[in-house]
Amino acid sequence: MSKLIHQQTVDFFHEFGRIPAVAGERLKELLMTASADYEKVIGDRYFSEWVNKGLEQGRQEGRAEGEIEAILAVLDARGLDIPSEARERISRCSDLHLLEKWIRRAATAKSVDDLFS
Repeated sequence: MSKLIHQQTVDFFHEFGRIPAVAGERLKELLMTASADYEKVIGDRYFSEWVNKGLEQGRQEGRAEGEIEAILAVLDARGLDIPSEARERISRCSDLHLLEKWIRRAATAKSVDDLFS
């Protein structure tokens, strides 16, 4: 529950005199503590999972970008012409296994076409 809902609950009880002020303050403390504990449990369980997934996805994307740069650098260093279609195909690829295969092929390819065959 949100802190606003907790405060509204406490205010409701105070307004209609159903509980004494001291008990209302204690209830407020308990509700706020329970809310903080609940938010921590939920945060620890789910938020950290989302963060970890995001970090892993970021690592994978970063690795793919690095592999793409490596392929293009090897082909360029070897003096091979890289047509725009081939450059686009390499740049759009996110499959790390395929990119690794292309890096190995780039080292010995006689043309960029050899990369894809």
